[in-house]
Amino acid sequence: MKLGVIVTGGTIAATADQHSEGLYAPQCGSELMALTENIGRERGFEVVVEHWQAAGECMPLLDSCDVSPKHWLALSEHIDRLLECCAGVVVLHGTDTLAYTASALALQAPRRKGPVLITGAQIPAVAVGSDAAANLKVALDAAAGRYGDLSGDTVVGFGDLLMRGIRATKHSTVSMRGFRSWASPEIDVRAPHMGHEALLASWQASRQDNREAKPFKNFEGNVVNLRVTPGTQFDPLQRMLLASPPEALLLELFGVGTAPEAQRWAGLINDLAAQGVLSVGITACPEGAVDWARYEAAKPLADSALLDGADMTFECASVKLLGVISEDLSYTSAAERFLSPVASELHNR
Repeated sequence: MKLGVIVTGGTIAATADQHSEGLYAPQCGSELMALTENIGRERGFEVVVEHWQAAGECMPLLDSCDVSPKHWLALSEHIDRLLECCAGVVVLHGTDTLAYTASALALQAPRRKGPVLITGAQIPAVAVGSDAAANLKVALDAAAGRYGDLSGDTVVGFGDLLMRGIRATKHSTVSMRGFRSWASPEIDVRAPHMGHEALLASWQASRQDNREAKPFKNFEGNVVNLRVTPGTQFDPLQRMLLASPPEALLLELFGVGTAPEAQRWAGLINDLAAQGVLSVGITACPEGAVDWARYEAAKPLADSALLDGADMTFECASVKLLGVISEDLSYTSAAERFLSPVASELHNR
C-alpha cells in the first residue's frame, strides 16, 4: 500500500537552533523524513514523504503559530494531488494550530478520495522521550485502514486516539494525549474491544447527513474573537466594535451561553447585525453546548441576532466564520450558511 506524508514543520520537525540560544525551531526535515520512511517500511507501506508545497514549489517548514489560511488552501491542494496516487495521506503539523488546520481541511473537502490523518508531537522527533514515532505509527496505520475505513474524513491521530478533525481541540501542552474530542466519539487504538466498528459507523453516518453541503473554498476576512469574563469593561469594547466593525464576531460565553450584562451585549449584537456583522456565540467549555432555553440570564442573547454555535469547537467556529465571510453573502444568507453543517461540525443540528 502506498501512503503520502506531508511535512509542514512544528515540534515534530524541530531541532535546537544554535543561533537562538538552543531554542527549538522546525528545521529537521531530512531526519523526520528518514524516520517516517523507516517506520512505513517496517509496517509494510510504501511511503512518499514530501515537504508541503504551493504551486509546485516547496514551502519552508513553519512553527504552526505561523500557519495561516493561505497555507490551508495550499495544503488541501497538495493532499488531493497525493490522493491521486496514494491510498491515504498523513500530514505532520505543529500542535498549536493543528486543530484549526484540521477544521479547515475538513470544511474544504468533507468527502475526499481517501483518509487524511493529521498528527504531530509534544516532543521533537530528534529528542529523547519523543512521542513522534508512536504518533507516526498510529497515523500511518489509520491512513492504511488498519483501524477501519476512514476514507473521506480528516482525522487527528494523537496519543493513541483517533478523532474527527472537525471536532478535535488541543487541551494540553504536556500530556501525550494532547488532543481530545469531547463532542464526538474518539477511537482508542489500544482498546479494539471498545467497538471501533460502531464508532466508525457513527462517523460515516454523520458525514452522509451533510453529503449535499457545499464546501468552503477560501478563508479571508476579519473575525474578532472575544471571551467574556467577569469584570469585562463593556463600554470600551462597544465603542471599539461599533467604530470599526469587524466582518464577524465570535463570542466565547459562560457555560450554556450566558454573559455579564447580557442585555447590553444583546443590544450591541443587534447594532452590529444592522451593519451586516455576523455574531456567533459558543460555550467556553470544552464539553457541552450552548443552551439558551435553560437560564433566564441567557434570554436577552437568545432573543438577539447572536447565532447559536451549539457544540462547535472554538477552532472550528473561527475557521468556519472566515469561510462564510469569504463568500460575500447577504447577512441572512451568511447566517444560514454558518448554521448549515458542512462536515458534521454541529452535532445537534
